Amino acid sequence: MLSRQADNRLSSVLVATTAVLVALCLWYNHAWFYDDTDITLRYARHLAQGLGPRWNIAGPPVEGFTSPLHVFAVAALLKLHVADRLAVRLISFAGHIVLLAFLWRWTRARFGQLAAVLTTCAVAVSFPLLVWDLGGLEAVPFAALCTAGTLFCFDYLESSNRRDLLWGGVLLGIAAFTRMDGAVAAIAALLAVLLLSKAPLRQRVIDVVLSGLIVVASLVPWQIFRELYFHAPLPNTYYAKVYGIPLGWRVRNGLLYWKIYLKLAPYPAEILFLIAVVQLLRRRVSRLSLALWLWLLIMAAYIVTTGGDHMFAARFMVTLVPIFALASVIGLLQIGALSTPALASSVAALFLVTSALQFRNEILNPRYESSSSLAGTIVGNSMRALIPAGSLVGLNVAGAMPYVDDDLNYIDMLGLNDYEIARRNPVPIDPAKHPVVVGHLKGDGLSVLRRHPDVLLLGPPSGQLAKGWLTLGDSEIVAAPEFARDYRLCSAPLIVTPQERAQLALVHLTADVQIYYYVRRGSRVVCERDLSQAQ
Repeated sequence: MLSRQADNRLSSVLVATTAVLVALCLWYNHAWFYDDTDITLRYARHLAQGLGPRWNIAGPPVEGFTSPLHVFAVAALLKLHVADRLAVRLISFAGHIVLLAFLWRWTRARFGQLAAVLTTCAVAVSFPLLVWDLGGLEAVPFAALCTAGTLFCFDYLESSNRRDLLWGGVLLGIAAFTRMDGAVAAIAALLAVLLLSKAPLRQRVIDVVLSGLIVVASLVPWQIFRELYFHAPLPNTYYAKVYGIPLGWRVRNGLLYWKIYLKLAPYPAEILFLIAVVQLLRRRVSRLSLALWLWLLIMAAYIVTTGGDHMFAARFMVTLVPIFALASVIGLLQIGALSTPALASSVAALFLVTSALQFRNEILNPRYESSSSLAGTIVGNSMRALIPAGSLVGLNVAGAMPYVDDDLNYIDMLGLNDYEIARRNPVPIDPAKHPVVVGHLKGDGLSVLRRHPDVLLLGPPSGQLAKGWLTLGDSEIVAAPEFARDYRLCSAPLIVTPQERAQLALVHLTADVQIYYYVRRGSRVVCERDLSQAQ
């Protein structure tokens, strides 16, 4: 057992070193911002303006955002005149701080100071959490809610106190309102309690059902609103990313996602696995450890079945990081790996080294604003004078440009913000013909052309010619006879500031390119340079 002096000394070293690593990570990646966050911001801005949670002002609304609670929170800050990117970052950092405070208090009360310091520092210095604090999506606040709700539920394992389980249900219900997979976290937590709690079976069943009803009740108001406003039983993100995508394909890509994650420092899954093996061999496994393992397995299986994710910094794993950290620290305590100064110092040294190794991987260090966000912003500003307000634009990169040019209506040709394209089923997946990107497999060229968009931007934010490597929807557009008949190819230069030119160079893009856009004949869109004869 460590003396209080040794405990305090080691804790101080851990906290100080962790603070340095956190500061370096934030400085190194401070410019990072992700294009999809602009989708959330467009919904939130319209909500703050009193137009409702909608992407396009005209036409039927669609639930193309991932997190209702996040949209409402961002809208509230925008209403208070907080700058857009500052608003989303404030919410993420606040979620991270609340998560750390909760973990510190919860772990210290049950396992002591050193365990609390190790757990909290591991979550504080996790690059996936820090990067998504900067990136702007809801991953970190969602992780905070899932962690707090799950641990409240797991207090019931030993206490058999119904109040613990009910508070867990409240927090997990809010998590499910934050993101749909919060329901999976709730199912995992309540199943673990049902299987592992020492409470009598009848009491256990009743309490789990009551907690589950709280989760369901927290979703009912939004579900009613969803049905009445969006006319859909599930968010459009489900239809765009999962519906119609073969399960076998999703599982293969989900396993690949895990394979990539397992190569990333600080190797939380591998470390927990090794600790768990020792726990099992020594028969030092508590109910809490078993519950944490089961929760992680269910969440890991869910990630596999969804096909994983295409974004930087292991976004889907953010939710798992706090539970990985806590389960590992509890395991270390149970096998005696923190019982002497020498052992505890060795564990601390390993933690600091593996944490520092996160700087070596580009996946965990995007560093600069995402290329699609930066390019989309520049293209939007460059084309503002060319496209009259109210025009309909079809495009694939649906974040930055629609946020910049808010007076236009858009067709999201990958389906995330489009009711009809998202529901395409089956979806032809052919890597030999089209780009295959998890979450961006949908497309329906004929659906796009039926709506007669005034402008079509094929491919990347700056557009591309109607040839070469095209998405599913783009290839169908190009193959349709009406495309050649009704659209002409135009180009316009990018209008960039010196600062934007330097930023483009950092993400390996050049400002010396043309915007290629297809204009519907007879529309009021300005064709700055007509290339239809050369098409």
